Amino acid sequence: MLYKELNLLGGYSDANGFVDEIEMMKNSIGGEYFRRFSNDNGDFLTLDLQTRLTYKPTKNFNDAWDLEIHNAWIEYKLGFGYRLRIGHFDPSFGLEPNSDTHGTILQTLAMKNIGFKSDWGIGFKGNIGYFDYEASVQNGTGMKLKRGNGNFLLSYRIGNPQSKDMLYGLSLMYGKILIDDQMHDLMNDDMSVRKRRIGLDMQIPFRSFLFKGELAYGKDNNIDVLGSLGQVSYIFPFHQALIAEAQVQNWLNGFGKDKAYETMLGFCISYRLTSKITVRADYTSNFNKDDQVFMQFYYFGI
Repeated sequence: MLYKELNLLGGYSDANGFVDEIEMMKNSIGGEYFRRFSNDNGDFLTLDLQTRLTYKPTKNFNDAWDLEIHNAWIEYKLGFGYRLRIGHFDPSFGLEPNSDTHGTILQTLAMKNIGFKSDWGIGFKGNIGYFDYEASVQNGTGMKLKRGNGNFLLSYRIGNPQSKDMLYGLSLMYGKILIDDQMHDLMNDDMSVRKRRIGLDMQIPFRSFLFKGELAYGKDNNIDVLGSLGQVSYIFPFHQALIAEAQVQNWLNGFGKDKAYETMLGFCISYRLTSKITVRADYTSNFNKDDQVFMQFYYFGI
């Protein structure tokens, strides 16, 4: 099945004036091809290809375009609950593998923890008793297809089954990560950072609320880092197309006198005009460093 996507966003920042992107989200047009293959015994193979052609209006026209690959994977069912995934997909760490943030303004800690949301590699999923687990061996370069700098990424998450309403998990990550994730400079030499992480995540639905939390600790090279995220979403019972969300992120680099501390508080209102169209308004504050206001028009459908 082929889905079409259009993402239009823009806003104002105290520090930078007009802004036209948020981390990995830019003005773009794209699509997703998703298909399950089956035989007499049921589904045995899943294919997902999701790409975006992005446009940055603040750049020169010829330099404003870029191609982004988000999902590009196949997953094969090995039987007995085991699955093998190959391609470009989410690392097995934190909230990101179990959260759909592809079209949302509020994001998880993935960009802070890893530096990108998807990577090339191989993943394996299975279960141990009551718990599901997944492990990934990936390139450590995000969208880039390049080797030679010793980059790699190993990640592992174990938690309760995804079929449950309440989700929780423990994650581990280790790798040498490329810190520049731009598709247009595939051949350039880039800086890498060695990352180690341990993390906890949870998602708890309660009536019209959904609570999300994430905590991560580790090192970037020899610098201690600590991050946390808390988010609450509320679906208005009288009009379920309307959703209010609030999120706080904290990030600490270093525990000594040279420590750098960052707090981000975000509020977002989403309204679903149709089953395919959503509009959002977002206010984000970094507490005296920068305040931003964003508007988004998002289309996703067949």
